[in-house]
Amino acid sequence: RYLTPQGLLPLRSMLMAEQLPKLQTLRLGGMELMDVFAQKLLQSVASAVAHCLTELDVSFCGIGRTGNAAPVALVGLVQQLMELEVLDISGNHLNCANLMELGQALAEPASVASLHLAHNSGGRAVSVTAGAEAGDSSSARHSASAMM
Repeated sequence: RYLTPQGLLPLRSMLMAEQLPKLQTLRLGGMELMDVFAQKLLQSVASAVAHCLTELDVSFCGIGRTGNAAPVALVGLVQQLMELEVLDISGNHLNCANLMELGQALAEPASVASLHLAHNSGGRAVSVTAGAEAGDSSSARHSASAMM
């Protein structure tokens, strides 16, 4: 919890240098990130490991608290995460417009099986459920619920 953005610079450098080509899980939950640094970090993740990341936790990172650059970068990242199964964006400052853009980004390829988005500022309670018939290999059962 005491890690500062400066403490994350080595991670960002490794991502930019593509030194983590097999990274599947990235959990940054609980680390307050300033908007511009969060934007740069998310862009680094997008360029380095979008092809293999299956779990992303940016809960309680302050995304959207001081500006819109980090939410925009988060949407851009999610659009590139073709293998994403678990996304935790709870406890940030995402508004309804941000959440709608994320929803659109998650629509394709529809691989997310677990979505956590509770406790975001602005908006109202959201409950989303989508399912597939058993045996349908093109999609899986998806469920998400949130209280904002």
